[in-house]
Amino acid sequence: MDESPSLELGGERVSSTRIRQLIEAGRLADAAALLGRRYAVIGEVVPGDRRGREMGYPTANLAFDEPVVLPPDGIYATRVSWGGEDPLRPGRTADGVASLGVRPTFANDGVRLLEVHLFDFDEDLYGQRLRVEFVRRQRGEQRFRSVDALVRQMDRDATRARRILAPSRAATKSNAC
Repeated sequence: MDESPSLELGGERVSSTRIRQLIEAGRLADAAALLGRRYAVIGEVVPGDRRGREMGYPTANLAFDEPVVLPPDGIYATRVSWGGEDPLRPGRTADGVASLGVRPTFANDGVRLLEVHLFDFDEDLYGQRLRVEFVRRQRGEQRFRSVDALVRQMDRDATRARRILAPSRAATKSNAC
């Protein structure tokens, strides 16, 4: 049996273990450099408690068929795709903001959830398989004293995510023929 040389990029050995470590440490740009693309997960939209909708931020709550590698808990600017025959060739895409964590303002059960709010979108996605690209972490998860304080922060998070995602959305549109 021949042993193939290990692949290196920028002096760093490329391996699945190293990529997992980078993702779990929140070093998404470094993981993307080794992957050749942004890190993404694919999950099915399942019913949640509808609390986000009541606060003006409906979310797609994702369930995974098997364990997935996730970055640290927090708020992320995301690009979401779904509806194609192949998750890598989606029928539709949308920008959004995701919350990954245990929802400390509302829950005390330690259950980790990925909830994604899609910008300018209000359709039923239950049962759809979404591919969620983690573009950039905006902040860590935090507990709020009131729902009003949480909603004010969600407004700021959404505004910031739109700013983060705008340059890449504009580049995508300009490259379309």
